[in-house]
Parts: sequence; C-alpha cells; structure tokens
Amino acid sequence: MLGSDENIVDLPTLGVTEVEQVLDWVWLIDFGQGNFEQAKNISELSLLSQWQSSTLFTRGVIHRLQGEFTRALSVFEEAFSSAQNYEEKLIIATTAYLTEWQSQAILPDGLAIANSVPTINSTWSSRVAVLQKQVNNLAVRLESNLITLIGSTLPNFRQLIINLTNNADRAELLQNIQQELTTQIELYQGLELLAIAQLLYTFLAEFLALAGQNKSGWQILANLTDVYRQSNQHLVTAWYLLCQGDLICSISPWGKPIVFGYRLVNQLNQTLDRSTLDRANAQQLYLKARQYFATAGAQRGEGMAILRLAYLNALGGQWNLASYGYQEAYECFVATGDRLNAVAAQMGKWWTSLYYQELNQTCLQEIEELIATLQQDGAIAWGLSWGLVFAHGAKEVCINEQDFEVALRLATVAETIMTVFAQQELLTCQSYQSIWQDFNHLMAGFYQQLTEMLVEEEKWAEAFSLAEIARVYSLRAAKTPRIEQSFSQQPIPWLTIEEISLRLSPGTLVIDYLVTEKYLLAWGITNEGLIQHHLLSQWRGKSIKAEIQEIKTKWLKKIATKPINSQFNSVLSRYLLQPFEQAINQAQHLVIVPSVELQWFTFETLLWQIQFLVEQKSISYLLTITQLINQTAEILPGALIVTDLNDIPSLTSGIAKIIADVYQVAFLSRKEIVAEELNTVLTSSSKLIHLFLSEPILPVTNLQTEVIVITLRQQTSSQALTTVIRQLIETRVKTIVINRYLPNEVALGMLLVFFHLNWRSGATISQSLWQAQQQLCQVTVQEALDFCQMIQNQIPWQQESDRSNRAMLVKSMGDILTIGGDYQRAVEAYQVAIAIFNDCGYIQEANLLHNQYILLQSLAQTPTIYQPERLIYNSPQYWSSYLIVGDWQLSIQ
Repeated sequence: MLGSDENIVDLPTLGVTEVEQVLDWVWLIDFGQGNFEQAKNISELSLLSQWQSSTLFTRGVIHRLQGEFTRALSVFEEAFSSAQNYEEKLIIATTAYLTEWQSQAILPDGLAIANSVPTINSTWSSRVAVLQKQVNNLAVRLESNLITLIGSTLPNFRQLIINLTNNADRAELLQNIQQELTTQIELYQGLELLAIAQLLYTFLAEFLALAGQNKSGWQILANLTDVYRQSNQHLVTAWYLLCQGDLICSISPWGKPIVFGYRLVNQLNQTLDRSTLDRANAQQLYLKARQYFATAGAQRGEGMAILRLAYLNALGGQWNLASYGYQEAYECFVATGDRLNAVAAQMGKWWTSLYYQELNQTCLQEIEELIATLQQDGAIAWGLSWGLVFAHGAKEVCINEQDFEVALRLATVAETIMTVFAQQELLTCQSYQSIWQDFNHLMAGFYQQLTEMLVEEEKWAEAFSLAEIARVYSLRAAKTPRIEQSFSQQPIPWLTIEEISLRLSPGTLVIDYLVTEKYLLAWGITNEGLIQHHLLSQWRGKSIKAEIQEIKTKWLKKIATKPINSQFNSVLSRYLLQPFEQAINQAQHLVIVPSVELQWFTFETLLWQIQFLVEQKSISYLLTITQLINQTAEILPGALIVTDLNDIPSLTSGIAKIIADVYQVAFLSRKEIVAEELNTVLTSSSKLIHLFLSEPILPVTNLQTEVIVITLRQQTSSQALTTVIRQLIETRVKTIVINRYLPNEVALGMLLVFFHLNWRSGATISQSLWQAQQQLCQVTVQEALDFCQMIQNQIPWQQESDRSNRAMLVKSMGDILTIGGDYQRAVEAYQVAIAIFNDCGYIQEANLLHNQYILLQSLAQTPTIYQPERLIYNSPQYWSSYLIVGDWQLSIQ
C-alpha cells in the first residue's frame, strides 16, 4: 500500500520489518491504513527475542497510535536509554515529545488547546533541542522535523487561523502558511516522498476552508482525487474523498473523527449551520470513500467513513440508524486496534441512543470506566473534550428542539465525564483550564435555558433546583486561578424548595435571584415553602442582563462616594423587592442569594417604605443556596486578630488592638511574624479570625475557623471579592463577614468594634452586624473623636511607620472636627498631620492634605458653632460596606 505505492522508504524506519509492513507508515502519514492490534502482537513477540532500542521504540509508537500515551512515554524512556547513537535518540525524543503534546493538547477535532506553538517544558523537549544540534544526518533531521510539523505545527496553524477575526490579518497569515506548505510540498516531491506531499495537500485544503476559502480548498482535493483515481491509487483516492466530505460537514481535519459537528475551541461555536449542510453530497462522497478504502484493504479507513455516514444519519434525525452506524464503525476500530477512534464511535453511539432511550446506571458506569481508562492512559485532552461535546449537545437540544428529557440525559453524560477527571484533580492544571472554563460556561448557559423553559411553563419549584445548578456553574466559569479544586469540582447537589424551607427558622425570608439571557427570575422562600415568585423580562424597556450589570457598576460607585438618588433607588427597589412586599414586611431577617450579575449589590441601601431596608431588617447573603447545608447553631469562644503589613499610613494597628481587647487576646502583625509561624497560627482551630488585608489575597489556603471577618484595605472588584469568598468556602468556613469597599477608616473601625462587642455578648452574626450598623448611624462627632483617642492610645511613637499612622489619625480627627464645624481645631490638626507626613517622607500624602488645609483656613475665618452632638456616620457610604455571606445564625456559647 503506502510504502510501495508512494515511495517513502527513504526515510528512517522503525527497525522491525514485520511491524512496519502491518502499520505501513501510519505513524507518519495516516490515510486510514494499518492494523494497530496486529502490529502490537508482532511487536510483543519481537520484544521477547530482542530487547533493544528499535523494538522498544516500535512498541512505544504503537502505544501512541492506540492512545496509550502514558505507557508510550515509559517505553520511549527505555528505548532512549538503550539507543547507541544520536540519530536514533533524536527520533525517539521527537516522537516522545510529540506524544506528550498530543496527550495534553490535541482534541478529537484535531485542533490544539493552546493558541500558539506548544510550549510544554519537559525533559523530552530539552533533549530534542540538544540533539538537533548534534545530529548531522539530513534524513534523520528531516524525519524529526516532519514529526514536529505534523504533530504540533500544523494543528497550531489551525488554531491561529480560527482565532483571527480580522480579514486582513487572516489573509496575511494564510498567505504565509500557503508559502510554507508549498515549500514543504515541493521539498518532499523533489525527494520523491510523495505520500508526505499528498498529506500536506490535505492540510492546505483544510486551511483554505478554515480561512473562508472553502471552494479553493475543495478544488484542490477534487483535482487530486481525479488524478489518483485514474492511477488506481485507491487508498489516497479514498482519503481525498473523505476529506471532501469533511469540508462539507465540519471542516474536520485530516482523518480525525467528526465530533458531532462541534468545534472544541472559541466557546465551542459550531463550524457550519447544519440546516444548510449539503448532506446528500457529503453522503455520496463518504460512500465512495468507504468503497475505495475497502478496495485498498484499509479497514480503519472504512471505519472512518462509516463514522461520518452515521453522523449524517443523526443530522437527519435517523437516530436508530445512526446508532447502528456508530456500532459498525466501532467494530472496525476494535478489530484494527484503533482505540481512539473506537472511543469516538462509542461516544457517537451513546449520543444517538439518548435520543430514543433512557440513560440508565449501567450506561453511566460504562462511560465512567471508559473515561477512567483514557485518563489512566494519559489521553487527557481527548477524554476531557467529550465532556464538552455532550455539554454542547445538551445546550443545542435545549435551544433547537426544546426536548427537556434528552437535554438532561446529554448533560448528565457531560457531567459524568468531567467528574472522573475532577476526582483525579486534573482540572486545576493550567493546560486544561480552558477546557474547564468552556465546560462551565456551556453548562451554566444550558441550565439557565432549562430554567427559562420551566418558568415559561409555570413550573417554578422545578426551575428553582435548576437555577441553583446554573448559579454554581456560572461561578465556576469565572476565571479565578487561585480557587482550589475541591469546591470548583464537587458534584452539585440537586436541592428542592422543600429541603431549603426545612432549614429556615420562622421569620427568615430567602430571596433567590437568577439573571438569564431573557429574564430576571426570583423566588421567595420561607419555612413554609415557596411563597412568591417573580419574572421580569425588561428593565426600563431594555434587555435584562446587560442593563443589570451596568446598574450594579454605577450603584457601587455611587454608594461608596456620595448620597444615592432617591428616584433611582425607588426604581431598583420596585424591580428587586416590591414583588415580595408582603413577605418582606412579615420577615425579620432577609437572606439574599444574588445572581452572578448582582454580586455584591448593596441590598441594604435599597429604599423600603421611606427608610433604608437595613434599618428595618437584618440582611445576609449566600454565594449559593447550598451553603444552607450543615449549618451550626453555636460555636465555642475564641478569636485571632491578624493585621497585614503596615506599608501605608493607616489606623489598622490601633483598630486591631481594640478588637483584640474585646476578646482579651493579643493581635498579631504579619510585619512581626515569619510566614511559617503565621501559617501555623492561621491553620489552628480559632473559632473566629479577623484578617486585615492590603489586597484580596489570603495569606494561607487552609484556614481552620468557623467565622472569618476580613477588612480589605483597598477598593476591590466584585470578581476579586467573589474569588476570596469562594476560597474561604473552600476551607469550610461557615460565615464570612467582608467589606465591599473601603469607607472612612474611623467609621470602619467603629463599625467593626460594635460588631465584635455585639457578637461577644451572644448575638447572632446577623444581629451583630445589624445592631452595629444601627449604632454607627447614631455616632456623634464627639463620640468619633473619643474613638480616635482610643486608637491613639494604641499607637506607639517609636518607629517611623508608627508616626505616619499617628499622622493619619490626626488627619482623621481634623476631618471629624471639620464636619462638626470646629474649623480652627481642624486647621491645627491638619498642620500637625502635614508636618509628620513630611518628616516621615510621605510627601504625596502631605501635599494632598495641604490642599484641604488651604481651603479650611479660609473657612476658619468665618465664625461657626461647634456641633459635637451632630450625627456623623448615618450615610449609607459609612455603614453599608460590610456584608455577611453564609450562616447568619451563628452565635457564641
């Protein structure tokens, strides 16, 4: 076949003649020829008689062809050690390196996960780089370059073409690729290595099609088909016929199975609109290809053609016929030992059978076993991608056919596949993060659409369970590399409204929000069950999703800086709260479960019957409704207070000392404790930990505590806030108290001290924060000055950083005096603060304060009445910064 007809025998061989005859150069050029199973049996006999580098390398090549990448790499290592010369070592190292690349980065549709040339840093890549400089044999170097070209360079060209959306850039890239491929084709034709040139023509046609020049790619293949048909070269004729069909169906790369028409990159967009697909023409091409493969004696090629014919039957809705076709293709691949294509056929059979029969436990167990085998064999990218395929299939059924049952079956298979890999902690590897992100995006969209379908049928109770699953997938889809794997990959429980209501105490109302592409959905739940639901399809005449995101962004900026427009506030309250008016009026505590788009919106500051909502109700939040599971009523006393590095002037150390006194403990400063000791302290079993952090990054990931209070000392995005909260949930922290933004430091300190005093006295977490907010609203100018005096007593003078903190405190006292109307004392305070800032080298802080000082000097010339009893922190910007996430009912025994 290939070796005799196409004359590529000038390249270095495997070294085991009997195996070479059976494989027929398939390890370099795969046109559907070769029998992997037979080759494996022969190679095992060869190893029994000759345990040397050539027989070992041959066995490794067969392992690679069968998708047994882990075993292949192990055998390649033995072969490399046994090799006697640089030429042999180079071919072994190149093949091993490309085996790694295929294992980790090549998907069943032939594209690479990465967007550029592979950068897998491994021993094999280092060996290849060294050996390429040491080998002078042109034929050996040519084979090494060819293996790299086919195995990694060309798949990356696919990715580069697809990723370019600018037509001019794509045209330029395609021109460069065409020049490169044309040069390579001419080279191999000149060397009379015709089979390689024939393969490169296939790539050229595909790249043209991917770049939008489908007719040009088609014409290349059609012309070549006629040439080889006339010369009775049946195998190559079959191959080109197969590739022509692929250009119609999915622009599927050379010889790879059609993955149900989905491209597994770029958010998994479909390559072509199936409704316009010329199935009749594609079917004729695949039937002809099958005939020519049969004439050439290429059973694997026959299986490839049958696989595609089954796919076309599926597109026509002939699910039984398609399932039978996939089974026939599977038998061809099993007979020839082509395990990877056999997996594709098996997946196809499951895919089609789910359209007409139930998904049972036996089938799920078979899927788990198959995926586990792929994972053990190192076929990671190949195995993971099937999770994407079934997820995309589920979403498509949901959108186009609105078949709820079939969609759920396909989604269950997708989740089963990904769970197998999650259990092995593979999804946290950077190599597979893009697949994991794509999968979660798909599943989030899928469950949102199912939720919409059920809501439109007025099945609100069933929709609630799906909405929670959609929320969890949306959180997982966020790009948060610091999230540990345990939370991100745990199975998602199916929770019902009945289960939730049993965990709620009387007087508690849960409002669960979900934003989909079409609606804002909300459920109101008490201990009596689902008491109200709400659907909003437009927000002030605009689409929901984009409008809510924009409103939240504007709102958080306003709340942190200035008073809120009451009219705007009333509109938000009407949309978000008014549907649950009666339930809210009867409730004592509100639990808000926000959609991702509403995190972390300040519901506390929404107007409710003229007052702010938080003035009437205590409020807490849940990241997901599943946090209601395993709540604890009481915990033992004990606290740990830790401050971050004092790198900027701040009142943090003084506030931390006051809080530590509440619990009668000493506070710890990360400036004064080494990292190892800090890790030991933070992973001890303190029931409450309060961390002051300069940035939203946890110092350790294994916090052992029930309650954690975090004070972030800089403005934080909603995404960063969600990341920190998810990390804390990872460590099984039940309750998180954290600030959305950084208000005035004195107000922040007083709020925190009030909170800790309330908590220490036996109030629940939610009561403690709610009471602290009310207490802060009643703070007068004089009480704020008294608190500053308390802080001053905690700040020493010895070090320069302490003096800069004192300057910040004096500046804060000046701010308070200004609000109280005592401009003269405020000017004096600013003078002192400016002098200390300059003396400590904080010139920028001094200059900023100097501008306020100049303005205040002019005000000080006008007689005013000092108002020590004036309320100073009753604006939402001071008291609404903190929120509770998790168990709001915890208290100290």
